[in-house]
Amino acid sequence: MKALKVFRIPAILALTFIACGDDETPSGPTPNPASPWKVAFQFEASGWGGMGDMWFSGPNDGWACMGPWVFHYDGTKWCLFADLFKELDVSGVYSICAPAPNDVWVSVDLHSRGLIFAHYDGTVWKEVIPPEGGRANDIFFISPTRGWAAVRTGDAGEEKGLVLYYDGRTWTKQWEGDVVFKELYFLGVDNGWAYGFDYNARELGLFHFDGKNWEKVKLPGPPAKYYEAIKFNGPNDGWLLGKSEGNPLLYHYDGATWTEVKCPPGAKLVNSADFVSATYGWLAGADKTWYYDGLKFTPYPWPYEYEEQFANIVWACGENDVWAAVVSFDKNIIYHFTGFK
Repeated sequence: MKALKVFRIPAILALTFIACGDDETPSGPTPNPASPWKVAFQFEASGWGGMGDMWFSGPNDGWACMGPWVFHYDGTKWCLFADLFKELDVSGVYSICAPAPNDVWVSVDLHSRGLIFAHYDGTVWKEVIPPEGGRANDIFFISPTRGWAAVRTGDAGEEKGLVLYYDGRTWTKQWEGDVVFKELYFLGVDNGWAYGFDYNARELGLFHFDGKNWEKVKLPGPPAKYYEAIKFNGPNDGWLLGKSEGNPLLYHYDGATWTEVKCPPGAKLVNSADFVSATYGWLAGADKTWYYDGLKFTPYPWPYEYEEQFANIVWACGENDVWAAVVSFDKNIIYHFTGFK
């Protein structure tokens, strides 16, 4: 293992707010009055695609990343941290996690040096050098002293996977193998879940961590071609979204068994989902969303419909506090759901 270099800071990363959002109506299409979603923030960023990740430590503290930028929600409005990585030649910020408002982590890919982490302590951002290089697919914390990162190394087609662990002071390599994990979700140090691709078996899978080993978990129904999102509300309430031949696959975990949940007809372009319980959640697609009440899915349109738009993130803080990020070409919109009127 390489020597760990912790908090070696060649430069303090500047923090600057340059643009704050409001509920201004986007230009273009006429809004759909049947939509329960409202515009919270919009901006144009040509060439960077959609939001890469989103995280809320609470209803008044939200974070999102896209391209080289990090965005923050303070309970009133979204703002852009424009100069956050200006001096570090960033090619992309790929994952963000905030266990507390003054404790935010992001994984960053630099053109010159590859993977680094950046940590915000409520005042400044500092660069943190991980023990291994590569590219972080995901970063996940359950507390300020318990965090993990899923890292991909190696050349295309021959990748290896790493899981790094943070104990509140240093990052160390916890696991290395043939599986490259795409997304992590931990409930404790001995109870973690992840989906990813096994380059030895040449197959996609869901895996569980017991504190020592990652083991593949068998799922019902047809095999998935992709997995899109994983979420747990507790050890007995987990959700996994996948796709097979363009059709969504949704699974629920009750603490013992994964079962398939039948998705609504016409939900082919679903890219994200979030659930706060077994009886409340949302699926997000290109032209509409679906509200789930534990028995059935009810469709609701987005307020605006653009060509080739898609929703790549949904985050539910609560039953009447749900966020979604939608992108179309260079237009990015963050929507907010605050309840049915």
